[in-house]
Amino acid sequence: MIRRIFSVALVVLAGAPASGTPAETTVFAHANVVPMDVDGVLGDYTVVVEGDRIAAVGPAAEVEIPEGATVIDAAGGWLMPGLADMHMHLFTDPSPDFMRRWLAEGVTTMRNLNSLPSTRPGRGKWRRASGSGRRFTTPVRRSSE
Repeated sequence: MIRRIFSVALVVLAGAPASGTPAETTVFAHANVVPMDVDGVLGDYTVVVEGDRIAAVGPAAEVEIPEGATVIDAAGGWLMPGLADMHMHLFTDPSPDFMRRWLAEGVTTMRNLNSLPSTRPGRGKWRRASGSGRRFTTPVRRSSE
């Protein structure tokens, strides 16, 4: 249930319309919300999402549900900010299916620690700049070098 609610939230936010089009409103009612500004869990909260923006967050009894909104009963479910995986090693550009799997697990940000072939030409320029003193860097050696 938790994965389903969270996955639905991510899909709704990821599929938000581009600016200039009418924003669809989605409401997650009665969810447990994990905030990033206070410790603990906010129980029985409602979150209103208009397009790609969170428009309202508050106790379920106090948040007004806009007319025409898609309402998802999130009772017993959890809503939290997207997770960030800061240690990935991707050797090629990932396919959309690969990215959807991560998104379904709550990962909305990735940091790739491997260089893709398209980024490798810039390494020589970076090394020359750091060797000349124009940039401060720490020495990095790859096992393949």
